[in-house]
Amino acid sequence: GHKEHYLLCDEQSEAPLRVVFGMLAGPKYIRTRILYSLRSYLRKETSVVYLENAEDEALQARVRKYLTNNDEVRGVDFAIEFLKKSEVDIELKANTGGWKNLLILKRLWARFGKPPTDGSTAHRKAPAEWFVTVDDDTSVVPHNLYVHLSTYYTTMQRRRKCRGWEEY
Repeated sequence: GHKEHYLLCDEQSEAPLRVVFGMLAGPKYIRTRILYSLRSYLRKETSVVYLENAEDEALQARVRKYLTNNDEVRGVDFAIEFLKKSEVDIELKANTGGWKNLLILKRLWARFGKPPTDGSTAHRKAPAEWFVTVDDDTSVVPHNLYVHLSTYYTTMQRRRKCRGWEEY
């Protein structure tokens, strides 16, 4: 959940600006870069760690066990998804390495872009308004990002958003 200083709606009503982070990472960085990111700037954010080239089921089981049993990230709102090498390769063939983020954006949109229609509680909050993709060697200052993103809303858009979303 977001801290109170992330509530960027106007004075008449308050609701958090909903941002979801997707991190593309390699499995070899679980104990270093990924753990650092989850402990620091992603600690209070909703995020998904996408591991590329992690098709081996034994590796997936070790990664899940390590991250879910790690006291350093207990309480952090994150999920892990494993990408097939072929999925990443398709996106990379289209152009340079930047296209790998397109796959992450597609996955984030499918997971957080709209309310669930099947009655599930996949996400209980309003759909995400912003999607941020980062690599495992990237750091973000979420508060600065939220302040910057909040400038893209007009007062009327913020009022509508703040008043319109309720918990599902």
